[in-house]
Amino acid sequence: MTSRIAAASSRDAGRRVTSSASLTAEVFTAGLSAERTPDVVSLVSAGAVFYVCGDGRLMAPAVFEACSRIYSVATGADAADADAWLSEIQREHSRYVADIFA
Repeated sequence: MTSRIAAASSRDAGRRVTSSASLTAEVFTAGLSAERTPDVVSLVSAGAVFYVCGDGRLMAPAVFEACSRIYSVATGADAADADAWLSEIQREHSRYVADIFA
């Protein structure tokens, strides 16, 4: 089993974070996923799980949208199909786990 963590801060925190890939920079949650599309596609194909924790008003929808967009780019799916796929892996496979607060 391979483990890899890519950490990202919310826009409000503005903190520097370090991921296991030795990336040190100010990184925002949705942007990290979008910038690393090839890595995300590879990890998801291998069964990766998304763990999202934070603000439900802005951050959570932005992360969901970024993941959906990555799926669209990787597969050619339209936005509705990408959203449906992401909802399915969240609901049926526990591969998108969200701990969201208001």
